[in-house]
Amino acid sequence: MIVACENGRVLAASLETGQFLWEQEGTPLVDAPVLIEGGLLLRETTAIAGIDPENGDEIERRGFD
Repeated sequence: MIVACENGRVLAASLETGQFLWEQEGTPLVDAPVLIEGGLLLRETTAIAGIDPENGDEIERRGFD
């Protein structure tokens, strides 16, 4: 299960055990995250970021001009 907070904090937890698997801090989010084939898409106030839902690693980031 992945939980995203408005302040940019994103967490993943195991549905089986309830233990947190990873946590990532970012800039504030402006929309709900979207799970796509290539990862988890986050729309932040300053960028669009893709993260790996398995481990929370950032895959790509594109800032707004």
